[in-house]
Amino acid sequence: GLEKSVASVERALVEQAAVGIVGHEQGATLAAIVAARSALGEGPRIKFAVLCGAAMPPPPHAALLHRLRDDSAAGAVQT
Repeated sequence: GLEKSVASVERALVEQAAVGIVGHEQGATLAAIVAARSALGEGPRIKFAVLCGAAMPPPPHAALLHRLRDDSAAGAVQT
Protein backbone atom coordinates (compact mmCIF):
# COMPACT_ATOMS: atom_id res chain seq x y z
CA GLY A 1 0.00 0.00 0.00
CA LEU A 2 0.86 3.64 0.29
CA GLU A 3 2.91 3.22 3.49
CA LYS A 4 5.17 0.68 1.79
CA SER A 5 5.54 2.96 -1.23
CA VAL A 6 6.54 5.93 0.95
CA ALA A 7 9.07 3.76 2.81
CA SER A 8 10.45 2.42 -0.47
CA VAL A 9 10.91 5.89 -1.98
CA GLU A 10 12.49 7.24 1.20
CA ARG A 11 14.87 4.27 1.32
CA ALA A 12 15.84 4.88 -2.34
CA LEU A 13 16.46 8.58 -1.62
CA VAL A 14 18.92 7.63 1.11
CA GLU A 15 20.59 4.79 -0.83
CA GLN A 16 21.03 6.90 -3.97
CA ALA A 17 21.98 10.09 -2.09
CA ALA A 18 19.24 11.88 -4.06
CA VAL A 19 18.71 15.59 -3.46
CA GLY A 20 15.17 15.86 -4.83
CA ILE A 21 12.12 14.07 -6.12
CA VAL A 22 9.91 14.42 -9.21
CA GLY A 23 6.41 12.97 -9.54
CA HIS A 24 3.59 12.99 -12.08
CA GLU A 25 -0.09 12.30 -11.27
CA GLN A 26 -0.18 9.38 -8.79
CA GLY A 27 3.60 9.64 -8.43
CA ALA A 28 3.19 13.31 -7.61
CA THR A 29 0.86 12.46 -4.76
CA LEU A 30 3.48 10.05 -3.41
CA ALA A 31 6.24 12.62 -3.96
CA ALA A 32 4.17 15.24 -2.10
CA ILE A 33 3.94 12.96 0.93
CA VAL A 34 7.69 12.26 0.84
CA ALA A 35 8.49 15.98 0.42
CA ALA A 36 6.15 16.97 3.25
CA ARG A 37 7.70 14.38 5.56
CA SER A 38 11.14 15.74 4.64
CA ALA A 39 10.13 19.37 5.30
CA LEU A 40 8.66 18.40 8.67
CA GLY A 41 11.80 16.48 9.66
CA GLU A 42 10.05 13.11 9.52
CA GLY A 43 11.84 11.72 6.47
CA PRO A 44 15.11 11.98 4.56
CA ARG A 45 16.20 15.54 3.77
CA ILE A 46 15.62 16.65 0.19
CA LYS A 47 16.25 20.03 -1.39
CA PHE A 48 13.43 20.12 -3.94
CA ALA A 49 10.29 18.43 -5.22
CA VAL A 50 8.64 18.84 -8.63
CA LEU A 51 4.99 17.78 -8.62
CA CYS A 52 2.76 17.69 -11.70
CA GLY A 53 -0.93 16.84 -11.41
CA ALA A 54 -0.98 15.60 -7.82
CA ALA A 55 -4.25 14.87 -6.06
CA MET A 56 -4.75 15.41 -2.34
CA PRO A 57 -3.55 12.21 -0.67
CA PRO A 58 -5.98 10.07 1.30
CA PRO A 59 -6.20 10.18 5.09
CA PRO A 60 -4.06 10.12 7.17
CA HIS A 61 -1.60 11.69 4.71
CA ALA A 62 -3.84 14.67 3.95
CA ALA A 63 -3.30 15.75 7.56
CA LEU A 64 0.46 15.68 6.90
CA LEU A 65 0.06 18.32 4.18
CA HIS A 66 -2.18 20.41 6.45
CA ARG A 67 0.53 20.28 9.14
CA LEU A 68 3.09 21.40 6.58
CA ARG A 69 0.85 24.30 5.56
CA ASP A 70 0.45 25.38 9.18
CA ASP A 71 4.12 24.94 10.22
CA SER A 72 5.90 28.20 9.37
CA ALA A 73 9.32 26.72 10.17
CA ALA A 74 8.90 23.78 7.77
CA GLY A 75 9.15 25.92 4.66
CA ALA A 76 12.24 27.79 5.83
CA VAL A 77 15.20 27.46 3.50
CA GLN A 78 18.44 26.57 5.22
CA THR A 79 21.70 27.67 3.62
